[in-house]
Amino acid sequence: GGTNNNGNHFTRLMKIFSSVFPKVEPLPWRTFFWLSFLCSFPVVAYTLLFTQMGYGENIYYSFSQHFGEYSSVIAESLIIFAFLYYIFDIDEWNSEIGNVFRILSTSLMFLGFASLVMLASNKYPYGIISLFALIDPLWLLIVKTMFYRNKETRTYVSWLSGPLFFVSILTAIVFVIWVFLDSGNEWNNVTKVEAAERTGCVPDYHDYPNCMSQEESGGTCFFTYDSTLYFPDGCEQTCLNVYSKCINGIVLWAGPLMMC
Repeated sequence: GGTNNNGNHFTRLMKIFSSVFPKVEPLPWRTFFWLSFLCSFPVVAYTLLFTQMGYGENIYYSFSQHFGEYSSVIAESLIIFAFLYYIFDIDEWNSEIGNVFRILSTSLMFLGFASLVMLASNKYPYGIISLFALIDPLWLLIVKTMFYRNKETRTYVSWLSGPLFFVSILTAIVFVIWVFLDSGNEWNNVTKVEAAERTGCVPDYHDYPNCMSQEESGGTCFFTYDSTLYFPDGCEQTCLNVYSKCINGIVLWAGPLMMC
């Protein structure tokens, strides 16, 4: 009876394991690590450019703050360009020159869309992770075209499960190590306030009118100094909620986990 119970427990554990972890297609080690290396390109680029582990605050939000006013111009240009693309059936231009023009036009629209998402990042912080979800499959398609053109799509896609899972696990491990390397890399009240201030979040005093600083116009009654939060007399900890709607910082901080 005990042996049967142990067998049943093992079967349940295996079912849980198989439901959580993806089915991995057996691959030669050389192919596995080569595909893992190629799959890591978008992850590394995103981490460096759009997360706190890299230069996200300096590149991503600085770009948005300095050039965000041009987002409406790019949006209008994209609409007009897409309309002309549809009216003139550019996707059906199959001549040699037509193919070149179609590829350039499509690339230009995609770059314009990517720029629009980046420019609107302060208003729509989740846009950039959505852009990653769009770019990553396109990159994998480019990889197939460049290195596995003669492989069937079904075979190529089945190969990707292991490398993608490996890259995700590796990214999560690197993120955890980065967090524990420095207390400034943790997500707590201090880093939340510092990230909100650095990424240009405007405090919302609608429900907390007493949390506005009496000395600094538009500033908060609390402040950070040397990685410590200070609450002067009359300033309560609930005043931290003035940044409750600001998700800029958490998107930058948790970016690597979102990719996983």
